[in-house]
Amino acid sequence: MRDIAEELLWGNTIKRYHIFEKRLLPGINAHLKPGIKKKMSQGRMLSIPLEKKFHNEITQEWKKAIPYNKEAYKKLKKKDFIKAANKVYKDMPELRKVAIKWINEVME
Repeated sequence: MRDIAEELLWGNTIKRYHIFEKRLLPGINAHLKPGIKKKMSQGRMLSIPLEKKFHNEITQEWKKAIPYNKEAYKKLKKKDFIKAANKVYKDMPELRKVAIKWINEVME
């Protein structure tokens, strides 16, 4: 269900974009640092507002970097997420930096 603030403020042109796709949560949660007591959820994941078109373009890059395979997500390690972030955000140094910093903070 769409957040009411998102609907009112952003309409159809801006979307909340998770720096790491939410489908990858099983992999992130499988390797959380010991000090993180609560599993990651969509609401706890790092996200930013992005134009819908740009959001869709980045999502396509994630599909190339980590293809859909629910069984494989839990096997992903921190190095896999960093490698994928480097590919997806290769032309976006600030997003790449933020993505890698966040994954280093939450995964062992």
